[in-house]
Amino acid sequence: MKNLAENWDVVVVGAGIAGCMTAGTTALKGNGNVSVLLMDRNPPTEAGKKTVLGWVCGDAVGEHHIKYIHERIGTTYGKPEMENRVTAVYVYSPDMKVRVPFEGPGYVLDRPKFAKRLLDDALKDGVEFRGNVQATELIQDNGTIVGLHGQTVGPGVNQPFEIRSKLIIDTSGMSTKLRRNLPIPSHIEKEINKDDVEPTARLNAKLRDGVEVEPFHCDIYLDAEKAPGGYLWLFPKSEDKVNIGLGIQQKRSPKPLSA
Repeated sequence: MKNLAENWDVVVVGAGIAGCMTAGTTALKGNGNVSVLLMDRNPPTEAGKKTVLGWVCGDAVGEHHIKYIHERIGTTYGKPEMENRVTAVYVYSPDMKVRVPFEGPGYVLDRPKFAKRLLDDALKDGVEFRGNVQATELIQDNGTIVGLHGQTVGPGVNQPFEIRSKLIIDTSGMSTKLRRNLPIPSHIEKEINKDDVEPTARLNAKLRDGVEVEPFHCDIYLDAEKAPGGYLWLFPKSEDKVNIGLGIQQKRSPKPLSA
C-alpha cells in the first residue's frame, strides 16, 4: 500500500451501491480531471458487504432505475448481476384474502455479483479503490472539513493514516462514525432515531424437489404479528430459488431481536 498521507479531490467512504455509483459517476463526469478515492473496510472481493453475517438488503430494483442510469451515464446491466426479471410486486393482506398488485417491470439481483459489477465499473471510470481500511474521524479547519483520519483493518497491527480531500462523501451507512462525530455545525442528523430502524433477516434458499414458485412477481406479506411494523417478502430468483426474509419495527415487537 502506498503512502496514505496524500491529497485527493474527492474521497468516498463506503463501497456499497451508493458509494460505487457516486465514486464512478464523479470520476466519469470529471473526464480524468478529478481524482477519486473509494474506501471500504472490506477487501475488493467483498466491497460493500454490510456485516460479517452477510449482505445488506437491496436485492430488487425497478427497471425505470436501470433505464435512468443508462440514459445518463451509458451503463447497461444484465446477467449475471440481474438474476431474474419480474413484472409486478404483489402485496398481500394479513388474512391473505386481498392481493394488491403494483405492476411494472423490475429485476431481482444477485447482490454479491451486483456489488462486483459496480466496483468494476467504478475502477474502469478511473476510481482508485482502497480496501481493508476504515475512516475513523473527520479533520476540520476553520469550520470546513478538509480530510479524515483512518486505519487499516485486518490481521496484524492496524496502521493509522491521514488523507486530505476537497470533498468527502460518506456512504458508509447508518452506523458511521463520521456522521455521529461530525466536528462542525451542520443540519445533518448525527444520531439515527432507533424507532426509525427496521432490523431485517434474509435467506437465499433453493426449494426442495417438487416445490416451485412463480418467477414473474415479487411478493410482500403484511402481518402485524410475524412482522410488526414491517413485512415479510419472497423474491423469486428462479422457479426453484428464492430470497425470503422479513423486516420489523423493533418498538412494535414484544420480543427481543434474539427471539
